[in-house]
Amino acid sequence: MVVQSMPDASPVKWHLAHTTWFFETFLLARVPGFRPRDERWGHLFNSYYVAAGSRHARPERGLLTRPTVKEVLDWRSAVDDQLQALLASPLGRDPETLAVAELGLQHEQQHQELILTDLQHALSRNPLEVAYRPIPPDPDGPTGTPPIRWVDHPGSRVRIGHAGGGFAFDNEGPAHDVLLGPYALASRPVTAGEYLAFIDDRGYERPELWLWEGFQLAHAAGWRAPLYWDHRDGKWTRFTLHGRIPVDPGAPVAHVSYYEADAYARWTGARLPTEMEWEAAAASTPVRGQFVEDGWLVPRAAGPSAPLFGGAWAWTSSAYVAYPGYRPPSGALGEYNGKFMVNQWVLRGGSCLSPASHLRATYRNFWHPQDRFQVTGIRLARDPHEGRPTWRGTMESIPARRPADQAAPTASPATVRDGGSTSVDVPGVATSAAATRRPASTRPATSRGRATRSSRASSRARAGSGRMPSRRRSRARRSRRQLTIP
Repeated sequence: MVVQSMPDASPVKWHLAHTTWFFETFLLARVPGFRPRDERWGHLFNSYYVAAGSRHARPERGLLTRPTVKEVLDWRSAVDDQLQALLASPLGRDPETLAVAELGLQHEQQHQELILTDLQHALSRNPLEVAYRPIPPDPDGPTGTPPIRWVDHPGSRVRIGHAGGGFAFDNEGPAHDVLLGPYALASRPVTAGEYLAFIDDRGYERPELWLWEGFQLAHAAGWRAPLYWDHRDGKWTRFTLHGRIPVDPGAPVAHVSYYEADAYARWTGARLPTEMEWEAAAASTPVRGQFVEDGWLVPRAAGPSAPLFGGAWAWTSSAYVAYPGYRPPSGALGEYNGKFMVNQWVLRGGSCLSPASHLRATYRNFWHPQDRFQVTGIRLARDPHEGRPTWRGTMESIPARRPADQAAPTASPATVRDGGSTSVDVPGVATSAAATRRPASTRPATSRGRATRSSRASSRARAGSGRMPSRRRSRARRSRRQLTIP
């Protein structure tokens, strides 16, 4: 309850106290004459809400021996009673009060998952490798691993983000239109057995597979496998909340960073999906899968049905940034999401430690690319013009179902496939980038003048000596560089 195993994790006691402080600070404070249990505790259990007051240093949360666990539990019990009274009063019918109460409940569900991931890390640091609870019997028994199928999704204009009707965090909106090119999404997550093949192929030692920052980090930290994995007596095992167990080759791989997920995708010849691609695929999918209510606190094989939700959060290739038109709410609660929209990556779908009622297709989780202590995994995507990835199993292609009232998408005149890449004309910078991927005859007019001069110089050179004069070659190279945007 009081152990803190690293600066990024918090003791269970702190999570309980923080969620209690949240209700007390943002909800009960609305009651006339309300006074907090202990005004000093606000400094201890405020996380990052600058407008709400001072904060204790996050790496030192494990040093808070007071209040005791019993005092925190008694505090929470009293706050629960006060919340019940508030919601039963006329103030409890106020729309703003109800909205903050809902936000507090959703915030607590996030911390329910964080309690388990932080506890797993703390238990893993104990040489005794203590289990949080015994592993339950598998009601489905061994299911095997279905072959990967590539579910094709046609390119179209799609609506992304929460459009109203039910709760959503502020970072899930505003809803907006996005133009997606055709893509295919893997029918199930990458398994531990498939990731083992990446390890056996020296995946951690091959810089051509990695983003340079990730490769440097992996070598400096000595990464050779996902977090919690260990190779003992010729066998791979993993530490879980059920203790140390054998790596199940058919279960989804978990506890990998964004860097590892990206390197694995490159190794297969595929890629990670964008968050928009994932959401478009999940928009008409029910929220079903393996969640914390199942009692299995480790991802397990899904059998022939592998839903998009649950099991392990799926890394996407999308940076965590604001949607067009996003504005954070005013006041301290406006600090909930918006100020973290930098240097982090979006994950989708939930995990085996997520409450099922907490998830939806528009939900955006986010972590730093080096983080591995959450239940984070991999689901691959590919572009339709790409060849088959160098997969170690069977792959099939199946069309995605289209709702009956949705017309088949038409090809956009702004989308041109050439030489294995898809480009979309967007005014400004994107137009120039697209021009570098097209034959000269299809380049936009804004770039044609410079390209045409180079083409004429090249033609005249070929008609003469067969070699372009050095001055003209330099001019042509400068022209091409000006058309290329990294």
